[in-house]
Amino acid sequence: MTARTLPLQNRPASTVVAISDATASWAVSRGVDPAHLRRIYNGVHLVPLAPDARVRAREQLGIADDEIAVALVGRLHARKGQDDLIRAAANTSLDGLPIRFFLFGRPERGDERYERELRSVATKLNVEQRVVFAGHRSDVPTLLPGFDISVVPARREAFGRVVIEGMHAGNPAVVYDDGALPELVRNGEEGFVVPPGNVRALAGAIATLARDPALRARLTEAGMRRMRATYSPAAAGGRFLALFDAIARDHPAR
Repeated sequence: MTARTLPLQNRPASTVVAISDATASWAVSRGVDPAHLRRIYNGVHLVPLAPDARVRAREQLGIADDEIAVALVGRLHARKGQDDLIRAAANTSLDGLPIRFFLFGRPERGDERYERELRSVATKLNVEQRVVFAGHRSDVPTLLPGFDISVVPARREAFGRVVIEGMHAGNPAVVYDDGALPELVRNGEEGFVVPPGNVRALAGAIATLARDPALRARLTEAGMRRMRATYSPAAAGGRFLALFDAIARDHPAR
């Protein structure tokens, strides 16, 4: 969105589709007329998962049956919150839990220093045995069923596809109350929403889920229902068709 395109977006017959309320608010702050905005969440294409996907994923990653496995998927970047998760791993609320944290992703070219800093923090906090730098994996969607919790402590997310992929895999989520993330995960319904940068609250939410399998199961079921109803390609397609019908009805000359 630029000053050059803004007049086109604000033409009387224009409609601007935002992929979340967060991006809609951003567009308004940049000058888009709210009357022209419609929010339609992305429809996420998801890989089919085999009945034994959990067992196979845990075998591949060396996760023991009694371990609580936590996944954070995203490029290694400060905005994605890997440093906060490592600090949360050292919080006393997680003491005594058989838990490991897997960081999937790699730094952008030229930003390798961030990964070195993350590893250094893990060593200084004595959690290097709890934190696995899993690197870039093209098969992450098929590995997510092996996890018990997905964590997305990111900032300024326009949508958050990885949250939906986690729901599909059966992972309740812990997310930051930032960007579009609290639109995807309702606190206490599909997961937990905690204040951005609050490492203690992040650790507490993870500990609550780690200690309560029944709670994880309930949130997982709710997440799957919400995923199918709101974030599937069929749901998005239906909303676009309804929008096109409304445009054709309101502006027949178009």
